[in-house]
Amino acid sequence: MFVRVLLLALTSACLHAADVTGTWFFTVDLSAGSGAPTIELKQEGTKITGKYSGTLGDVPLVGKIDGDSFELVGNAEYSGEKLRLTYVGKLTSATTVEGKAIYGELGEGTFTGKKK
Repeated sequence: MFVRVLLLALTSACLHAADVTGTWFFTVDLSAGSGAPTIELKQEGTKITGKYSGTLGDVPLVGKIDGDSFELVGNAEYSGEKLRLTYVGKLTSATTVEGKAIYGELGEGTFTGKKK
């Protein structure tokens, strides 16, 4: 009986894997200030592609997801300087995310996001 319950739980977990595909509205708080970019994401397996749209323009993003944890990176330009954007976070529900944001020389901070 225990084995059946365990198999059912594992099957259910696999069927309900995290999916970040969609439009997300982020709130980012950095030491240099705050912003509210829109993040478009598409997930295929563990690979994520997408786009940041906000103060830094439109920036292609790539990343990966492992369970509920994900990482996204992109290369932007700010005042003529190259700037690497990094988001390391996790899904806290099917429609919310949170984590750490790193905007190169602009500093580090936190982000939260809600799915459209």
